Amino acid sequence: MFESIRPFTQWVVSTITRGATVYIMFILLHYAASNIYPRMCTSLTVMGFIMSPFMVLAPHCEAMRWVIVFTGTQIRNMWIWIGGYLVYNMDAIIASNIAPAKDLPVDDTPKPVLVNPAPEDTRQPRLKRRGGQSSAAADSD
Repeated sequence: MFESIRPFTQWVVSTITRGATVYIMFILLHYAASNIYPRMCTSLTVMGFIMSPFMVLAPHCEAMRWVIVFTGTQIRNMWIWIGGYLVYNMDAIIASNIAPAKDLPVDDTPKPVLVNPAPEDTRQPRLKRRGGQSSAAADSD
């Protein structure tokens, strides 16, 4: 009985093992490059501050910056993929376990459409000026 699913389980185990290995390698590379970069390229000394513009262009510093950005992007993409996969599968599991409500009454009566008539005078009231006249009367003078 179990012999029929053995190839599938072997495939699943090898796929998960490969994925976990890649994920762990990305984490290790990201961690190592993130901790080595400040020591080798941006030292916390006065001399490190002076050398910083020159060290930015050094090949090993550019390589470490690339590794930091690339592995960080890949780790983020892995989490997005895992989250999307789980949401997709959880949606199917949750939807299959929620029965539709059959006992609730259905309200099929048409709803009235409310129309708000526009007021006849939509102008804003004018402010009074210091002399006691409204601004409309002062403008007509």
